[in-house]
This record gives sequence, structure tokens and C-alpha cells, in this order.
Amino acid sequence: MSDYLNIELDVHTPYDNQEHPVINKQNNHTDYHMLQSDIHYITSNLNTFYDRMYNYYFRGGIRNIMLSIFLNMAILTTTNIFILYTGTFINWTDIILECKYNTSNCSSLTDYIDYSNKIHPLILLYIVLTSSYALIYLYVNINSLYYYSYIKRFYNNLLEIDTELLNIIKWENVLDKIKEVHDNKKIMIERFNTGSSGLDQYLIISRMTQYNNIFISLVGSNILFNPSNLSRNILFTTYIETIAKTFIFGKIIDIKNTNESTENKLNKARNHIFKIFLLDILLLPFILLFMMTYYVLKNSRDINNKDGLITNKRWTNYALWTFRTYNEVESDFNSRIFKSNFHMNKYISCYPSKSMNFILYFMRFFISTFLLFLIILSFIEERALLDLKLCGFNLLWYLAGLTVITTTLNSLLKTKDFEETNEEIVEKLVKYLYVLPPSNIINNYKLYKTFTKHYKSNIANMLYEISSIILSPYILYVCYYRNIEDIFEFLNKTTTYKPSIGSIDNYSNLQKELDICNNNTDLIRKREKAYIAFKTIYPQWINGVKELDDYLNRVSRYEGDDKFPSMYASELFHSSMTLNQADL
Repeated sequence: MSDYLNIELDVHTPYDNQEHPVINKQNNHTDYHMLQSDIHYITSNLNTFYDRMYNYYFRGGIRNIMLSIFLNMAILTTTNIFILYTGTFINWTDIILECKYNTSNCSSLTDYIDYSNKIHPLILLYIVLTSSYALIYLYVNINSLYYYSYIKRFYNNLLEIDTELLNIIKWENVLDKIKEVHDNKKIMIERFNTGSSGLDQYLIISRMTQYNNIFISLVGSNILFNPSNLSRNILFTTYIETIAKTFIFGKIIDIKNTNESTENKLNKARNHIFKIFLLDILLLPFILLFMMTYYVLKNSRDINNKDGLITNKRWTNYALWTFRTYNEVESDFNSRIFKSNFHMNKYISCYPSKSMNFILYFMRFFISTFLLFLIILSFIEERALLDLKLCGFNLLWYLAGLTVITTTLNSLLKTKDFEETNEEIVEKLVKYLYVLPPSNIINNYKLYKTFTKHYKSNIANMLYEISSIILSPYILYVCYYRNIEDIFEFLNKTTTYKPSIGSIDNYSNLQKELDICNNNTDLIRKREKAYIAFKTIYPQWINGVKELDDYLNRVSRYEGDDKFPSMYASELFHSSMTLNQADL
């Protein structure tokens, strides 16, 4: 499917469900007189159109999209300059010999920068590769701004939403406006998928979240993780997710939808994954160099931060995908997870290890004595920390290091300093994670242990990412290349291809009946919760299947019950199914 916004001019004024004759349909270049009120328009690439409509909203307008492009370019350029200088132009040997031993030659940094140094071939190759990527990235994104200019006109002139409103309006309100202009025949978007109620908001959302829905099922079924015993926090980091979504599954799904034999499809898929596997091995040293430098530069400001940002905790990438629900746009998901963090930070303090706290407290006390000594010394003579040395390092270096250690110990010391009970905290937490609240204190503790495995500090998440980059050839080979038959079998069972839309995940399809007996229990629960979430946001939407409507009617009795909100009711109505917390 083309990446271009391909809006076609339709001169048919009567608006019905029949196909309209289209003119100006040469290649990808069409007549963009979008906003003349006496003509209806359609787009032949609705998936791209809706994606860019949402991206324009999510980014906050074309100006922010441009800033995002140049920010990424600035980060890449800064990282390259840092690697080039530290790896080539700075004479580290002279700095160590002259400055470490405080000789008279150690005065100006520029004395140790030598532009005549030859660039190492590996660094030169790295610069060439990253620069080539930067040029391609810049070309693709600058080219997309041409099409975003039409999206901007669509927002401003047809939807009457200017850039300032994008910061306060909700996406569901934007969809309401799109539906309004479509149903009032100001512009034609959908040709065949509008019923008596007009444009269907669910159809728009399902197009936008099409590939996310497939990934939710893949992660929820554990099909990608069963072949390996590694932690899932390593098996599905942001890096692995990017490779899988960008380079693997799009191709696999295209292959699956062809009319070839199963054997040919598997062979093609294996060959494609093997190419990605080889490419990953070739680029691994350069990717690792860039990402390690990027992570250090990104987190360097937090090392000595009084708020301990480097030790702040957040969900791992794997956990985020387990908490996603079908047909959920990024802004709604981010808002939900952001709210969960507040309660999770309380939850991790509910079960402090008293033994560990004793050890950490003593370590903090012991280190504090040295810090106090250094502070007293600095009051006596302000240059003492610079002039006095211990084991070849001045005392200022020790002050910085001990401060970082103390900050880390403070973040590790867990104390419960709030009024809510453990049960009250977890009930507020799971409301945003769509997880069944524990029924007793034992299950509460089990849930706590499960959550804390996937709620890690920023430094831990950074180590997961670096580990996944190093192990990426193993992960790609074991979980994707050797596992391709199971992946294909799963996709054949759980996805349906529609020519006008693409592959649709069956569990996420709220307009298709699903046989509960022959499907994954956990994914059925996720489907039911997705339906409740969608109906909460779009209560006027009436095109869901009878199976889900009946389910919603059964759980409606719990509406207003804070102890058991309807979002958790799928566990109640599948009482024979046990919640497997270990699969989180």
C-alpha cells in the first residue's frame, strides 16, 4: 500500500453508497482542490490518511512534526560528533600523563585536540552509515510534510480545529467532527463502509490500530517468547519491537496473504528473516556504539539529580504491550499508563524487605560519614577538594561518586508513608491496567511480585535495551527464524484479510462473532475489556456484535460498583478460567 496521501477528486454531488466515477487519477499525483464546498472528495489510501490524521493530532500540528524531525537529526548529529571527537581527535594519552599527574603542561583542553589524527576505519564506516541513514530519514520525513500541509488544511478548514485546539481537544472529539463533515456530505471519505448511522468511528480506529492489534495478540499469546528462556523484558525491548514491526511482520503478513502454497510462504518468510538476521549481525557493532552513547548522553543529566530520575521506575516495554488493549490509540494508552505509575509507585512500597532495609540503612549511614568529612573539609578550605588527592583522584571526584551512591540508596529504601491500605492501592492501580483485582492478601502479594518484575528503574530498562541489542542475533534466530511455523500458524488462525483494509486481528474485531471454545482465554478477556473501553469512549456506537452486546448487558449490573468495576467482569463470567499471573 502506498505511503502517499492519495486524495482523489470526485465530481459526483449526489452522495450514496454506490461507487462514484473518479477523475484525475494519474499515478500518485492528483488534483488537490480539497476544500471547495461544491465537490466531494475521497482518498484511496484510507489507512495512511487516518494514520496521518492521528499523527498530526498526536504531535500537535505540523510545526511540532517538523521540530520532532530536526530534534532526531540533532540527536544523531550530536552523538556522531561526540563519538568522532572522543574516539579520534582527543589525545587521551597526553591528558592522562600530563593532567592526572598535574604537570605544568595541563592548562587548556584545546591543546589535546588534534585534527590531524587519522579516523579509525570502523569509526569512519560508522559515520558513513549513520549519515546515510540521516539523509534517507530527512528525505522521507521532509517529503511527508508536503502531505501534512493538506492534513493541516483539512483540520483548519473542514474540521475547524486550529493548532491551539489540538493541545486540549480529545481524539474522540476529532473523530466526531470527521464523522460530522462526512455525514453532512462536505467531503466523502468512505465509499462502502457507511451504514444508516453514517461514518463508523470504530472502522477508523481499527484501521489506525491494525498492526498494533496483531502485536497485542502475538504478545498476549506468548508465541514470540516460548522458544527462549530469557527474560521477556529482554526478548521484547523497544529495539526488538522496532525490528519486528518495521522489518519483519509487515513482510510476513504480506507473504501470508498471497495465494502460494504454505511451504513456499514459509520459505519466503524464513529467507526474509534470515536477511534481517545477517544485516543485524553486520550492523550490530555500530548500533551498539550509537545506542550506548545515546543512553549515556540521555541519562547523564540524571546521574546526580536530587530527584533521582535515573532510579525512577517505569514499566518495561514488554509490560506495556501486555497492558495495551485492542483498538486503543496511543494518546488514550499513554494517559492510562501515566495514571498507573502514580499508584504503582505506592504499590512498590507496600511490601518492604525489612532485612534489606537494615542493610541499606547501614550502608547509607556509613557513606554519609565520609560525605560529612568532605563537606567539613570544603568549609575549612574551598580548594581542598580540588588539591587533595587520594589514590590518584582528587576529593571532588569522591564527593560526586558518594553523592550518587547515597541518592541510589535513598531510592532503594522503601517506606510506606501513606494512609491507604494495600488493597485500596491495588484497586486504584488495576483500574488503569485492566487487570483483575486480587481477592485476598496472598493474591495481592503474588500480583505485587509479578508487577515488580516488569516495573524497573530507568537504569535497569537501559540495561535491558543494551542486552537485547547484544543478544538480538540470538533473539531473531530463535524467536523469529526457527519459530516461523508457529508464528504463521497463529497468524492464519487469528487474522482475516480484507482487500480494502488489510489483515485484521480476529480478537480485536468487535464486529465479528468469535467462538469462545476454540480460542485463547486470555485474548478473549482482552477482547471483552477492549469492547467495554471502546463503548465507554463512544457510547453512541451501536455496530458491535450481539455476543459482545450481551456480555456488556450482563456486566452492566456492576456499573458504579467501585469494588468490582465492569472492566474486570470477564474473569467473573469465565469463572472456570484461572488468571495466570506468571504469563504477564
